[in-house]
Amino acid sequence: MNNDIYMSIIEERFYVLQHRILIRSELNVLNLNLRSENFYREVFNKIYGYNLVNANTREQNATSIDLIDTSKKIVLQITSTVSKRKIETTLSKSVFQDKYAGYKLYFMFIGNKADKLKTKIYNNPYNVPFDPNLDIYDVDIILKKINSLDIDKMKAVYDIVEKYLKFPEIKQKRVNSLLPKVITLLCSYDSYEPLTSLNDKKSFEIAEKIRFNHLVSSEYIINESALYEHLINKIYGEFDQSGKLKSQSILMKINRIYQKLKEEISEGDELFFAIIRTLKDEMENEEELIKSGISIEELEMCVEIIVVDAFIRCKIFKKPE
Repeated sequence: MNNDIYMSIIEERFYVLQHRILIRSELNVLNLNLRSENFYREVFNKIYGYNLVNANTREQNATSIDLIDTSKKIVLQITSTVSKRKIETTLSKSVFQDKYAGYKLYFMFIGNKADKLKTKIYNNPYNVPFDPNLDIYDVDIILKKINSLDIDKMKAVYDIVEKYLKFPEIKQKRVNSLLPKVITLLCSYDSYEPLTSLNDKKSFEIAEKIRFNHLVSSEYIINESALYEHLINKIYGEFDQSGKLKSQSILMKINRIYQKLKEEISEGDELFFAIIRTLKDEMENEEELIKSGISIEELEMCVEIIVVDAFIRCKIFKKPE
């Protein structure tokens, strides 16, 4: 059915955008955050019947307000910072005492899931109309709402997604040439140690391991990158013929990053994306990488493929019982 086709594409693009925002926010590169304001303005207007406009079109550098609907007295903040402090900082802004007194406040968290924020109690000095259980949105909540729309409204959201979220595709031939370069750079690290059970036989389905580790936002990345497993095997095999098991060195490095991060991060998706960010951050300023002409987007994709390969080989995340 058409609605299944629309929803599949909508969900895929939302999660890819979310992933890109998480990666760039870690580097304090916020261009996608800013561009997302107009995207989510159109999405909210379409599915909830609002008349939101960008607050900066009414007032330059509007404080704590991204989108505003003066007819319905609604303000909406779009942010990738998922924290209680972020909400309380907004609630304490003096604009809610005068200019936006009586306006209802919504938050749209475009990075990690925000469900934990719904149960907290917030300091609200100006008594802003704000119910955390109802007025906090994240990507999963919006997708559930879209999935419940009738076919005409879903098609309208699909059209918005097509307009804003057509990400540039990296062609297969380009990936084939990029991956060996990125893996060569990873192999240059002096971190070789033997890693047990290199060829851990996969007596499980990838989808099963995804579910077992509660991976939702990262599922699309894993399924797409898993298609390159044969290429990774070929590249590793060529490197390992030189005598040293360079593939072990890379897998050990990723496992070490995973072990360190999981002491601080418990949630599946957040941990998965943090591994990618950490590995990418270590590499992107390398002189050899810069000379190779690999863009940030291309490096990001290669790192995703390498990390997903480690996921498939059970070097990161738990194997299903």
